[in-house]
Amino acid sequence: MAVRYFRYKPLTMAQQVWKMHSRWPGFAFKPESTAASVWTGDLKPTALGDTYKIQVRYALGFTPKIRVLSPPLRTLSDEERIPHRYPDGSLCLYQPAYGEWSGQRFISDTIIPWASLWLAHYEYWLATGEWHGGGEHPRE
Repeated sequence: MAVRYFRYKPLTMAQQVWKMHSRWPGFAFKPESTAASVWTGDLKPTALGDTYKIQVRYALGFTPKIRVLSPPLRTLSDEERIPHRYPDGSLCLYQPAYGEWSGQRFISDTIIPWASLWLAHYEYWLATGEWHGGGEHPRE
C-alpha cells in the first residue's frame, strides 16, 4: 500500500473574510483586491488596560502584517525599543521560520488572539520593564 501525502490548500480570501466577520464582527473589513484585505478593529487585552485599534493587512501567499493604530505605543525610555516589533513597526506575533502560522489557518483564530496576547504582554512590560511573553526578538 502506497503512502499518500496531501498538500493542503491555503484558505481563500472569502473563507478568511467570512470567519473574521463571524468571530470578530466589530472589525471593519476593506477589500484591497480579490487577494488582499484589511481589517481594522478594537482589542482590549486586559480589564484595566487600554483599548487598542489594530489593523491587520493580509494578502494571499504572504504573512499578515499587524499594526497598532492607536493609542501610540510608548517606550520606557528614549534608548529602549518596544520588544517584539519589526523595524517597520508591525507586531512580531510568531516565528515564521517555525511554521506557527500559514495560509491554512484562520486569521480570526490565530492572529487576532495573538495580537491581544501581545498587547497584554506589552502592558505588563510597561508596568515592569520586563517582557514576559517569551519568544524571539526579530532581527534588524
